[in-house]
Amino acid sequence: LFLFKGKKVVIFWRPFSFIVYIYRIENQPIYHSMNKKLLFGFLGLFLSSLHQLEAQNISFPDGNLKTALLNHAPVIDTNNDGEIQVTEATNYNGDLILPGNSISNVSGLEYFNSVNVLNLDYNNISNFDLNGLTGLTYLSVRYNNLTSIDVSALSSIQSLVLRENDLTSLDVSNNPTLEYLNVRFNPLVELDVSYNVNLEEITLSDLDEIEYINLKNGNNANMTSIDPFSNMPAIEMVCVDDETTFLNNLYDLPTWGQPWFLVTTDCNFAPGQLNNISGTVNLDAGSGCGDASAIAVPNMLVETSVDGDLFGTLTNENGAYSLYTDEGINAIATINNWSNWLNVNPPSSSATFTGFGNLTSLDFCVNAPTSFENLSVVVFPINDIISGSSTTYEIVVENLGSDLRTGSVTLTYDDAVQSYVSASISPSSTTTNTLSFDFSNLEPFHTQKIQVEFQNENSPNLTEGDEVMMTAEVFPNTNDVETEDDLFEIIQTVIANENANYKQVLEGAEIYDTDLDQYLHYVVRFQNNGAGNVQNLKIRDTLNENLDWSSFRMVSSSHSNYRVEIEGGNAVEFIFDDIDLPYASFDDAGSRGYVAFMVKPNEDAEVGDFILGESSVYFDFDPPMFTNQVSTEIVENLSVASSDFSAEVNLYPNPTSGLVSIQNNSALQIENVEVYSITGQKILTSTSTQIDLSALNSGVYFVKLIAQEGTSITKKVVKQ
Repeated sequence: LFLFKGKKVVIFWRPFSFIVYIYRIENQPIYHSMNKKLLFGFLGLFLSSLHQLEAQNISFPDGNLKTALLNHAPVIDTNNDGEIQVTEATNYNGDLILPGNSISNVSGLEYFNSVNVLNLDYNNISNFDLNGLTGLTYLSVRYNNLTSIDVSALSSIQSLVLRENDLTSLDVSNNPTLEYLNVRFNPLVELDVSYNVNLEEITLSDLDEIEYINLKNGNNANMTSIDPFSNMPAIEMVCVDDETTFLNNLYDLPTWGQPWFLVTTDCNFAPGQLNNISGTVNLDAGSGCGDASAIAVPNMLVETSVDGDLFGTLTNENGAYSLYTDEGINAIATINNWSNWLNVNPPSSSATFTGFGNLTSLDFCVNAPTSFENLSVVVFPINDIISGSSTTYEIVVENLGSDLRTGSVTLTYDDAVQSYVSASISPSSTTTNTLSFDFSNLEPFHTQKIQVEFQNENSPNLTEGDEVMMTAEVFPNTNDVETEDDLFEIIQTVIANENANYKQVLEGAEIYDTDLDQYLHYVVRFQNNGAGNVQNLKIRDTLNENLDWSSFRMVSSSHSNYRVEIEGGNAVEFIFDDIDLPYASFDDAGSRGYVAFMVKPNEDAEVGDFILGESSVYFDFDPPMFTNQVSTEIVENLSVASSDFSAEVNLYPNPTSGLVSIQNNSALQIENVEVYSITGQKILTSTSTQIDLSALNSGVYFVKLIAQEGTSITKKVVKQ
């Protein structure tokens, strides 16, 4: 046995015969002889054969790869014969850098088994299977056409860069040494790195089709990601070591707010599946909720609690809901904001989910033990008020009572600075500063919406910083069980330029502590200022800790096809799928939209607390556009009258055509009377027990009655 230039030669000798075997390094025989007479001839041939083996050329199916290797620096073709021999490949131990060479087939690279770094960026490679490169520690195949890659034999790989390819799946379960993984801009549907215990950095962005990621590798505390969860709209679930660690290390909480997907430590579920509770909420009209006469209940909050985690949604116009939730014991219920007047059956229910992919159905039936009336009205601006431009307002009348309602709503505006242009339905009557609209047979829990356009005066009649007041009042309200929401007032400040992606709280910068049981009304406006239509839009609003999420209700939306999802008790999302929103330079009016919602302060909110809030708007896969921050402070109402004083003072007749008398049955003496227009302008003062309004135009006025020690109340009076 001896070696000759790396080849093994074995001669077995016995009397009158011998056997000669010649082996490659891998111990596979390539020649043998059992004929004694050929011995000396063979030895001559042997020397020639070994030289030929040493000079064996690698056959490269891809000419571009061969050319790149021949021109490589450091030099690989050491004998400069225009070919790459096996020995030249196996002896090369430098980095192999081959970007931008139009390579489509990598066959032949398997001979470079001493290479640690391989770069094949910006080529045309569609599949990669080089199991001979077991020594690789760094592999980059960015900007190719990879549809598959086999990295199972890369037992030493530390960095794997696969950005900008067409990979729908990736198996890295046999790569325990992996420290860095970049799969950005790939159509992956799922990704599992739970076996990569040394992974320290992973790109979790621009994976617009991924639904499930398993990050539970025991090393989340040491892991980071650049721009995490940007452009990942399809993500549904992420399995992690610990939720808090994930939020701090691998999720951009300040940018995204609470996760819109499920974060769990239990990975025993089928990827791409969620648990779902669905059903309907109907009002019993007398023959049961299963009867055709039953009335759908929209805008009803349905929630479930799972181990302290809250998930919620709103019923749609058809009274249907679909609630995505976690596994475990789900406690399901409707949140009934009118519990004093309505009963819900069942009051609550439960469903136990083991794992994921479970579905269950639960319907709720609402009934009113006694008939009651409850109309409410809200008016809000769809766009800003600017001198010389037009502003559109939406009036929303809602029937919160138990029966069909017919009535009217009156809108009062300041005709000195605004003039009526048009409305979505014709007014039934008008005056110089009022518009009245009729509605009929409005179903319980349903709304009547009216849009009204006004032309704003030019400067100097209307200048930046001026405040413009408007009120809406719904009738009849004689037997209304909740009179506070029969009249709605807004004050709008004139600005110089239109706002896009803007949030507004209609109650303004302050509310009294005596009004904590009343709703705050928010409007979030958005506009597509991009270069093309937006297909999917989402608004995320994380409710302030001083707001009671269980009181959350929708008021209106510019686009009817949307759904609301609430997670964690405060993370609210308004989701518009297939909205096809035009871009501003093509269709300015069509590029805009809005949502309006209302929510009450928490019961434990107190004087000095601030209710802050902003929203983020997501246009397709772009980073979010953040609105301004709104702020409302809770202040003490120092001039509030005692309940006795308020109850014992009345104005009559009301409405009136002229004189109004003040009836004071309280122990306090009224010292001054002030009359204000709807715009807040003081127009009369008196110390008499009668007020003469005969010289005033028809409309709504406010009478402020000031008693001893500054105690005051304000009463509304209608001048016919």
